[in-house]
Amino acid sequence: MTIRRALILALAAASAVFIAVQLNDGWGRIRDEPLPGVLPIVGVVALLALGQVALGEAMVSLGAGVTTPFDRRWAFHISQPAKYVPIGVAHAAGSVTALTGRGAARVTAGVLWAVHTGTLVIVGVALGLLGSPAFGWWAPLALLGPVTLVCLDHRVLLAIVRAAGRFVEVLSRPSLVPPQRRLNRCAAWAATGIVLHGLAYAVLVEAAGISMNPLAAVAGYCLALGVSIATPLPAGLGAREALLLAFSTAPAGDAIVPIVLVRLLLVGVELVLWFIASTHRRPPAADAPH
Repeated sequence: MTIRRALILALAAASAVFIAVQLNDGWGRIRDEPLPGVLPIVGVVALLALGQVALGEAMVSLGAGVTTPFDRRWAFHISQPAKYVPIGVAHAAGSVTALTGRGAARVTAGVLWAVHTGTLVIVGVALGLLGSPAFGWWAPLALLGPVTLVCLDHRVLLAIVRAAGRFVEVLSRPSLVPPQRRLNRCAAWAATGIVLHGLAYAVLVEAAGISMNPLAAVAGYCLALGVSIATPLPAGLGAREALLLAFSTAPAGDAIVPIVLVRLLLVGVELVLWFIASTHRRPPAADAPH
């Protein structure tokens, strides 16, 4: 057995264990609570699925020259279960391993994952700040939303790569930073996916009978998502829930239902997309890089 194969099996086993823990813990917290009807659940699942596809396309749009669009899309969805392993290293390793298995250089795959993940953090925080007046924050604070997006400027990322190159020589290549047009496309896809997930959460908040401004629910979810991705917790679990509880206008006992349910449904959507990706894998030799 090769080292790569052993790593894949270890990641798969760890992901399965931690996903089972998340599902069991989440369901245990809400199974005795009144749940939304079938129609809202169907709508939420559709929004989450579309949002997850959009987040995958954000990675696809970044990486010209890093394998094929099919492979980048496949690598995103096939590595999603690994994000439930604590500390976050497993998700990075899973994504990089998937891309290198399709012919990408390890450092290029690592930078692609890092830029994509950083984009989700920055865009989520920016959208949350932009909508923050809806949950009573100081209105001028919303101006920080667009300002945050400056972090996705090609020149800023180039300066970061050059600084990192002083300590890790392999990172000293300016070509590792995607051009601005690709960064913009990645941000647009990321914003689409994050907002769709936020809308799914807002639907569950409404279905739970919680009196909350829908814009506040979406903005709160976007901000919580962006912050939680930056934490070493498994898929941001804990940080995201704590922030959503803080933003909610309902008592904790009522607010926890949409917060936990959106998490459980998202895990289900990710597993379905993982299964589809795992059954549509193409041999590397069949791909022509572009």
